[in-house]
Amino acid sequence: MVRDSLAPTALAATLVMALLAITQPLLVLPESRLVITLSSIATSLTLAAIWLVVRRFPPPTRLAHPIAAAMALLGYLNTGVYFAELHDPRHTTTLMLIVIAAGSVLLSRRWLAAHLGGALAIFAAAAWSAPTDPMWAHFGVAIAFAMVIAALLHEVRLRTLQRLRASLEELTHELAERGRAEQALRASETRFRQIFEHAPVMMHSIDREARIVAVNDKWIAETGYTRDDVIGRAVTAVLTPESAETVVRETLPRFWREGAIQDVAVRLVRRDGSSFDVLLDAARVEMQDGTTSSLTVLRNESVRKRAEAERERLRHQLFEARKLESLGLLAGGIAHDFNNLLGAILGNAHLTLEALEADHPERPAIAEIQIAAERGALLTRQLLSYAGRAPAERVPVDLSEQSREVAELLRRVLPPEVVLRFDLADSLPAVEVDPGQFQQVVMNLLRNAADAVGPAGGEILVRTSLARLERPELAHLVVGAGLEPGVYVRLDISDDGCGMDPETRERLFDPFYTSKGSGHGLGLPVALGVVRAHGGGIALESEPGVGTCFRVYLPASSRAAEPRRDDDSLVQRGSGRVLIADDEDAVRRVARRILERQGYTVTEATDGGAAIECVREAETPFAAALLDLRMPGGGVETARALRELDPEIPILLQSGFDADDATGRVGVDGPTAFLAKPYSPRAIGDALRALLARSERKPGRDR
Repeated sequence: MVRDSLAPTALAATLVMALLAITQPLLVLPESRLVITLSSIATSLTLAAIWLVVRRFPPPTRLAHPIAAAMALLGYLNTGVYFAELHDPRHTTTLMLIVIAAGSVLLSRRWLAAHLGGALAIFAAAAWSAPTDPMWAHFGVAIAFAMVIAALLHEVRLRTLQRLRASLEELTHELAERGRAEQALRASETRFRQIFEHAPVMMHSIDREARIVAVNDKWIAETGYTRDDVIGRAVTAVLTPESAETVVRETLPRFWREGAIQDVAVRLVRRDGSSFDVLLDAARVEMQDGTTSSLTVLRNESVRKRAEAERERLRHQLFEARKLESLGLLAGGIAHDFNNLLGAILGNAHLTLEALEADHPERPAIAEIQIAAERGALLTRQLLSYAGRAPAERVPVDLSEQSREVAELLRRVLPPEVVLRFDLADSLPAVEVDPGQFQQVVMNLLRNAADAVGPAGGEILVRTSLARLERPELAHLVVGAGLEPGVYVRLDISDDGCGMDPETRERLFDPFYTSKGSGHGLGLPVALGVVRAHGGGIALESEPGVGTCFRVYLPASSRAAEPRRDDDSLVQRGSGRVLIADDEDAVRRVARRILERQGYTVTEATDGGAAIECVREAETPFAAALLDLRMPGGGVETARALRELDPEIPILLQSGFDADDATGRVGVDGPTAFLAKPYSPRAIGDALRALLARSERKPGRDR
């Protein structure tokens, strides 16, 4: 406290001594005036110097009391000069009053007590020097009154200084709190600005005049503008005319009236002139400076629409997959039994035709039965092909060669007004397909092109080429979303016919749908199913009045195409004892008659358990076993059991349904093959001979 009062005390003492020097002519006799005046001036100047020093260079706390003592000593030295030069009690009292007044400004009670004590000592010394003077009583009362006034002044100053100090501390605390609040506000503003600038959605702010005052980075990235392009411009400048009119007439008045809007659709214009749809949500914000702005979030509807389109595409794919699965289950459920019936009919028809003379009157009727059964078998295969579950034997083939052969066959039945042209690439990689099923694909697409051209005539182009497909191209195929990017061999079949409208294109691959007056509506669905089953895809381009182009993509194979083999018109004979296991009596009997005519000895079994007993009890091993996949006991399970009894027995699995990789599930030990029902005598004979050729077993060899 003393340290803080040094400067005001020095200033007060300086003023008192200066006042004393000025008033000396009124109080002091002429003979003593010069010495006292000089002493007062010297003391006043010294105190003024002390005041300047402590005010400019505040001393450390440890020097506060020595400096206060030095100022008191100057006062007492000046008082000593007065005491030596003056003998009048009035003058002595004046000095005491001066000393008391100078000490009263000191903040320390100890220093005040010391000054009062010094004043009393001076008064006592003066009274002792003239004890009989009657004036001392009056001066004593004055001295007491001066001391009380000095004490009161001291307390008033102390309390005033305390209140000032408390007020100063409170002001300092308030300023510190305000500084912290301002710092927190600046940090909050910086944080909000960073959130606004780097938000992952488009954001902008406009004022009451609908001028843009701020945009974030996402807004800039989506629109292509710079901040200099848009800050200060009307928000309608970045809207299409239609959206701008709606915003000015409806949206802005409602927003400023209600304070918030949601899901308002507008169309923004990019810097390059393109436009896109957005949905905006906005809230009114009252700023600290009293102005009103908006905080607007804009959601790019193009992204949502693309996502919805993608979801719709996936939903459609899922629907197609489920529809295909349902049709596959339906087709599979009837194909086995239906093909068993057709097998019995076809087999007996073949055998009857072989037994009848060429001029037998019943031969045409039997031939009609055979043709009808074959057409039924074809229809069943088409259903299974659409479902992707038709039995297939894939071999590497030349796509250009296969396409030309089928097209040349069809050329014979095309009207002369239809021109068939080829643009077939040479040296293409092979594709692994079932030749019969792929020929059906080409035939169905060519028939569709011929129907589109119509009797007026036109041109059909068959083209092959090599293509590399990435995921964006695969996503646009009718079937292709599940395919992997890579190299594909492409077959284009295009026409300049009537083309198709969007509704027709949408239903084109639905089974039994046809836009023609005739036909069963399975041609294109079958083509789609076969291509899908072979790991390929189909693309379609068509416009009414322009024409249609089908593009078939099949994965390129690393294997070389196999050379074509000419059919042998004669059925070759075989030998050995074979086991036929089938729960259909008619099918089993027909197969027995066919194989016996080809030179084999046949043993029949009605189910899997009977077949196992036949192999277990046989004295000599069977040359081969022909097993139905869906007989009681299961064809695959029976084949595994037979392999445990005879690891080398050749097994020919038969079914009118999808093989479902049946040969692979039997096991790798021993030769295994698959034969699709219904089959002709040539087909079963060729399949059995090929299977025996792969086996090292000789017919009739002892075990």
